[in-house]
Amino acid sequence: MEVDGGERGGARKGGDEDEEMDEGEVQKLERMMVKLQAVRDRTAGMSEEQRKRVARQAVGEVMKEL
Repeated sequence: MEVDGGERGGARKGGDEDEEMDEGEVQKLERMMVKLQAVRDRTAGMSEEQRKRVARQAVGEVMKEL
């Protein structure tokens, strides 16, 4: 049995357009990760309940961006 290379949506076309799209996607994901890390750092001194509430809001915002 052959295993897919892990790319979503099956095979992709090659070329510069895909590379540019991939770079944009990477930058978008990096911004989202920075945002989530900032929330994590900002909530370090909060109670677990408060951290979960703030994290839920932040994840919701990030998911809207996807």
